[in-house]
Amino acid sequence: MERTQPGKRRIEDALMALLSTERARDITVSELCRAAHVSRSTFYAHFANVDEAYRELVRRFIFGTSAMRTQLRAAASVEGTVRPPLCTLLRDGGPCQGLVDDDAFVETYMELCETEFQEQTLGIWLEVCPDVEVARTLCRFQLMGCIAAAKAAGAQADWERSKTALDAFIRGGLNAVRQMNA
Repeated sequence: MERTQPGKRRIEDALMALLSTERARDITVSELCRAAHVSRSTFYAHFANVDEAYRELVRRFIFGTSAMRTQLRAAASVEGTVRPPLCTLLRDGGPCQGLVDDDAFVETYMELCETEFQEQTLGIWLEVCPDVEVARTLCRFQLMGCIAAAKAAGAQADWERSKTALDAFIRGGLNAVRQMNA
């Protein structure tokens, strides 16, 4: 790890590296500080605890994905863009593999989507359903389905066919809700 990085980024990068071998709930502040080559005071200047640092990693993950609205409206053109769709990052993992495989990932991801990233995730449902609670329920259903399908599919060779079918299914659901509320 390069020591010239700012402390916060070094802590986040060290946590990401530790997640490749440990669960987030098992990582201590001391261990994280050693891995990041920072003092405890530097750690506490940026985060209150390891959970807060973990939540920041999940935020970075969310910022790194394309918005649901983009994925559903232009699904074929999203692949390979700067911000790939959620399913691609879940399947391919790359440097985020430890994060997305962690026990706390799905719960943290869902909570952040519902609180801090509503426009990115809930916005498309609110366009077709004026009832906020119903829109939230549909959004949860979509996100949990996307997460489950992407994780179950792993690196299957015919994922593109499955993804195309799932995108069509979600668009069909959007259209059905739109007609229901017309």
